[in-house]
Amino acid sequence: MVAAGPQPVTAHQAGDAGQIGADGHGGEHDHQPEEGAGAGAGGAQGGDGLIPNDPEIHRRRIDFGLDITDSRYKLSDMNATASIQKLQSRIQQIKAALAALGEMRPGSLSQQYNVCGKPHCRCKDPQNPQRHGPYYQLSWVHRGKSTTQFIRPPLLPQVRAQIAMYHKFRKLTDEWVNLALRRAQAKLQAARRSLSK
Repeated sequence: MVAAGPQPVTAHQAGDAGQIGADGHGGEHDHQPEEGAGAGAGGAQGGDGLIPNDPEIHRRRIDFGLDITDSRYKLSDMNATASIQKLQSRIQQIKAALAALGEMRPGSLSQQYNVCGKPHCRCKDPQNPQRHGPYYQLSWVHRGKSTTQFIRPPLLPQVRAQIAMYHKFRKLTDEWVNLALRRAQAKLQAARRSLSK
């Protein structure tokens, strides 16, 4: 038997083969990736040359976030410390001012004009009554007990100074309590932040 030689390829068959190759169903281009496919699909290498899935990049991002958080904590701690120191400084000033206070007493002074019991006294004149006075009355409350006392005019400067000193005492102690509460809250918040780190 005589082996058959190579069969000639007709123009129609050649056209079909070219069409198959052009359509990507039988040509050698089937195994070659399209240009730019890796970049478009988020492949191993992007346009900027970085590797998004590189563990080192993720580690750097995490470290950067931790650094920002640590910085915020440190700044917050510094601000809290400065605030506490400022409050403490003012409290020390208040203590010194309290230690320098002199005599004090609570109370308030008022002027009184009285009518006597004499029948024909000027304080009972029907046309132009002139009451007796002024009399200075000191009133105060201590431990729930109300007290009233008359003060002679020569003693008024001393009593007024004592009352003014008492008002200063109350003002300083009220400020001290307010600052002490703020300082205690600031220390408590700083302790909470320290425990949450």
